[in-house]
Amino acid sequence: MSADGPARARLGRRITVAVIVLVLWGLITHGTYAGSGDEPHYAMIMHSIVFDRDIDLTNNYGDPRVLVFGGKLEPERHAIVGTNGRLRPVHDIGMPLMFAPYYALAYPLAEWLAGHAPHGLLERTRLNGPVILRHLLSLGMIAVTVLIGLRLYDVFFDMTGVPARAASWTLLFTLSPPLLSHSFLFFTEIVSAWMTLVIWMTLRDRMPTTRSALLAGSLTGYLLLVHVRNVGLVAALLVLGVRRCWRAQPRTGPLVSFMTAALVFIGIRTLVNYEFWGTWIMTPHARAEWTGGASAMAAETAARLLGWLFDQEHGLLAYAPIYLLTLPGLVFLWKRSREWCAELIFVLAAYVGPMAVPLLNPHGWRGGWSPAARFLVPVVPLLATAAFFAITRLGRLPITVRALVALQVLLNIVVWQHPKLLWNDGSGASSLLQFFAGGSRWLADRAPSMDLPWSSRTMVGVACASMGWVMWTAWLIRRSPGGSLARPHSDEASILDR
Repeated sequence: MSADGPARARLGRRITVAVIVLVLWGLITHGTYAGSGDEPHYAMIMHSIVFDRDIDLTNNYGDPRVLVFGGKLEPERHAIVGTNGRLRPVHDIGMPLMFAPYYALAYPLAEWLAGHAPHGLLERTRLNGPVILRHLLSLGMIAVTVLIGLRLYDVFFDMTGVPARAASWTLLFTLSPPLLSHSFLFFTEIVSAWMTLVIWMTLRDRMPTTRSALLAGSLTGYLLLVHVRNVGLVAALLVLGVRRCWRAQPRTGPLVSFMTAALVFIGIRTLVNYEFWGTWIMTPHARAEWTGGASAMAAETAARLLGWLFDQEHGLLAYAPIYLLTLPGLVFLWKRSREWCAELIFVLAAYVGPMAVPLLNPHGWRGGWSPAARFLVPVVPLLATAAFFAITRLGRLPITVRALVALQVLLNIVVWQHPKLLWNDGSGASSLLQFFAGGSRWLADRAPSMDLPWSSRTMVGVACASMGWVMWTAWLIRRSPGGSLARPHSDEASILDR
């Protein structure tokens, strides 16, 4: 390694942080739909934790003194009466607990700013107490997104040893949907994405220590407390963690630390569930329910799996075509390290699989009124690592990949300037496509919409897109120089060799 190598790596990290903060801060100065949907209800849970020291929401909703949603928030289906007649949140409490210390500082700051800032300035900027609080919560989530970016930078730098390359691709993935579009929303997905990436990279250590195993186990268990939708992810990470810790020497310390930490937080979630609803696992929100037959279930499962990729409103590729590189990346990864690839695919399948089955997830796959690919966000950093692996194997990027990058940058610029285009409600017409069509539906009418029953146009479109993706992947693999991925800046083993 050259003498200035570490300095250049640190500079790359600083530039990555600065650009992510500036871009995301600039984005939230535009009009968005932040603060709608589940967000204010998570904030209401925090409010009860911080100021009431409980999770009984009876006296919080509808209180005009509460800044959340201007004091006009109603529980609707987000909070219902549980055991002992107390109003309980149907949402999991892990994220509100995590952000409670931050909320304890942000809330009085919002009150102070609303009361002491010049009235004319507040009018010109359209700010008041509730809006200031919402922006402060967005800044908290942006901080988590920065942590994701730093982790991705470390992974990419480990793969290549080139700070400029690691920084540029980190910025591309972090500042593209769905990370970009969820980076400022007080949803659980960004928090889950950060935790998943930390767990994944900690478990990739060649020799997990007792300390690192304790960290990975704690975060794995806490994922379930953040959202029960992470149950498949937690199960896969538990298997991976046990496998990794069993290899460590001595085996006892890391394995016991990992499992003890994980089971503690899983147990906390179970006890909270029983306290709220009188049941150990199921809740009014997380339940197994399906009224259709087996054929209907199979059709809905297929619609979800394909919809997460190709649906024009809520599909990953509709707003982030850069993830087309994930498939060739997985193929390259299989050739380079079958164990690494198999573990990655196992985690992805374990997370997506339960959500795709309507019996286990009666709430659908779109995520309601939200940006595209909301439910995929927790594993998007893992998809990004696979996609970047394809870049490291291609040498000089072919024109198709350069065009893909240019298209993604163009989309990012458009949605940064017009972030309301990120939201869709399942109407069958993408806001983004209607924007490019000048407000008409002619583009949307020609793009796949995965609502059942599928139209012939959707079936043909998805089939052609899938075949084209596979053929493009095969072409990239054939033209790859297949160079080695040994780290050029160190004699240590690359992450892929661990």
